[in-house]
Amino acid sequence: MGRMRRALTIAGSDPSGGAGIQADLKTFHQFGVYGEAVITLLTVQNTLGVSRVETMTPELVIEQLDAVLADVPPQAAKTGALGSVAIIEALAGRVGHLGCPLVIDPVMISKHGAPLLAADAQGKLKNLLIPHAAVVTPNIPEAEVLSGMPIRSLADMGGRSVPRVSSTPGRYRSYPRDGLHLLGGNHGAAGSRADYAGSGSTGEAVHSGSDPDESGPWRWPRPGESFRKNRLNGLISQL
Repeated sequence: MGRMRRALTIAGSDPSGGAGIQADLKTFHQFGVYGEAVITLLTVQNTLGVSRVETMTPELVIEQLDAVLADVPPQAAKTGALGSVAIIEALAGRVGHLGCPLVIDPVMISKHGAPLLAADAQGKLKNLLIPHAAVVTPNIPEAEVLSGMPIRSLADMGGRSVPRVSSTPGRYRSYPRDGLHLLGGNHGAAGSRADYAGSGSTGEAVHSGSDPDESGPWRWPRPGESFRKNRLNGLISQL
């Protein structure tokens, strides 16, 4: 692999290739990153729907993770669908030893509000895994659950933060003190979309305020894909 950067996804499998580890690995490859994967669950699905889900045992998930860390440790890692309390608890005992930034996509609730993770598992994710995250990427329903507050407007997006605990002294020294959270979704009667990026427990700005027309956390409307990617790359580069 030479000098090629490595990223690890810990997530479920989508045989149709539209989500899960398959989508993550495609994204890694698109950005010139060598992708590694730990499978948490198998699905039987296609573009029409999901007909079956089989969750791995926590022991098998941890064996996969340990095998990767022992030989080709990643420089960044992310989680997707985790499937069960047992897997979340098992991962919580390992992620502190990854030695790299961790991105958590909660995969708790669909953008339409349908639960994707049981309530007890949602609590474990919030309390055990998210405190280890450098970046958290909830959709709006997930952010409402994690913050315990409703999000109905752009102003709400700027004022809601995923709960974080301070990093253990000596750990993640080069990362933001309280991590980075990102939100995206529909707002307003017209269904307009906007993205938000901030950090810390109060949603303060991550950037230096160099834009004359912006103060506070970054917000940008859609469309503008290249603009948002540049913004996001700038945020992540600060980790």
